Amino acid sequence: MENKKKGIYRRGDGRYEARFAAGNKGDGSKRYRSVYGKTQAEAGEKMRAALKDMESVRPVRPKTVSETLRAYMKARENSSKLSTQATYRGYLEQHIEPLLGTVRCDRLTLQHAQGFVDALLDRGLSVGAARSIFSFMKTGLEYACPQEALDVVFPKYRKADVKFLSAQEQQLLETAARESGADDYVSTLLCLYTALRIGEMCGLKWEDVDFETGMLYIRRTVQRIRVAKPEPGAPRTQLVFLAPKTESSVRSIPLPSALVSLLRKHRSEARSMFIVSCNGDPLEPRTLQNRFKKLLAKAGIRDVNFHAMRHTFVVRALENEVDIKTISEVMGHASPVVTMKRYAHSHEDHKRKKLEAMAKNIE
Repeated sequence: MENKKKGIYRRGDGRYEARFAAGNKGDGSKRYRSVYGKTQAEAGEKMRAALKDMESVRPVRPKTVSETLRAYMKARENSSKLSTQATYRGYLEQHIEPLLGTVRCDRLTLQHAQGFVDALLDRGLSVGAARSIFSFMKTGLEYACPQEALDVVFPKYRKADVKFLSAQEQQLLETAARESGADDYVSTLLCLYTALRIGEMCGLKWEDVDFETGMLYIRRTVQRIRVAKPEPGAPRTQLVFLAPKTESSVRSIPLPSALVSLLRKHRSEARSMFIVSCNGDPLEPRTLQNRFKKLLAKAGIRDVNFHAMRHTFVVRALENEVDIKTISEVMGHASPVVTMKRYAHSHEDHKRKKLEAMAKNIE
């Protein structure tokens, strides 16, 4: 028998449908969800399981955007990195709360969302940064309760061109680093020839180098992050050791014999467990970045970011006919496809040179 009081109906195809409320739409009206079963009892059991799942997985929906996102972040504390939590906290406190924090979730509309994105862009943020902030907000709101489709419009943009050092610039940089001192020389060469990220370089310990096999193991990264609730008078940031950026970033890299020899010599003079350090402590990423800028100025090279050394590694590898799979594994990318997409232009230049060489005898 049908049981309409429980929201269970028999359909024309013979199945039973259990229909129940599952949050609100953007205009405040109810949003409904249905589950189906061959029998009334099966449909009812599926509905009860779905309602129980909603109660256990989703936090109780607070009233405002600010409260909802803070509840979302609290629920994700054990499953997200400290650096990710710090980034999200910055998004919330610096951008979302000042613009949308007091808006009730059940009254949030597409107009609110579009106005929020437009305001971010008016503040001078890049399209990429605005997308990241909006994506965090949308995910957090949908975790707590279904939302009206917030299909905002972003301006078109393209990623900035990959900046790398020419062969001549690389040589000038290596010379400047060698003249600057052991730490600068070692860190510069490691990044140029093993594609380390700045945090990975700062986190390298001597235990990560196997001098017998000539292997370098990337196991951690160093990052300075904001403290969630600092004590009065305590620093607002802290230096932390984290797992590398992604699972594929935990990797092993074969070291050229020249680098192994350089590291052996550097270790004989080291007074710290870290390969590059400051008074025995790990060197901070910002400090290493500042040192890199000074090396560029000393070498008379145009200003580029520290990450340009990672890009330079890819270009030099392609010029030396290293295959994409090897490059991808050294970089710590999830797959060669990621490498190809990021460095498509550089790879096209490499292929063009090879094809030109093949056709050099054409008259």
